[in-house]
Amino acid sequence: MNRWGSEGPPPEAYSRITNPERFAPVPEFAGELLNRLEAEFAVERTEGYGLDPELESGELARPGVRLTPADADAAPIIIIFTAFPGLRVRFGRWYTNPFPSCG
Repeated sequence: MNRWGSEGPPPEAYSRITNPERFAPVPEFAGELLNRLEAEFAVERTEGYGLDPELESGELARPGVRLTPADADAAPIIIIFTAFPGLRVRFGRWYTNPFPSCG
């Protein structure tokens, strides 16, 4: 049985996020992962603002990071750190994903 009835949940049920601080470890984990990828693979690391204007909309917590592989056939990874706290990530040219998706 659906708790909202046959009409589904009201819009305000999705317009708020409770306890966003539970996502605080996400940016730290991402930073550690970027450091590991840089240490273990042939990549060039670039940090700063303006790396990806599409992902950088809204309030940012710190400069983003792009890892560009030395192999021209490989795709870069860009991670933008949001103030939510969370991430927006671009894998290659076309695939993007927010972490967490609610942020």
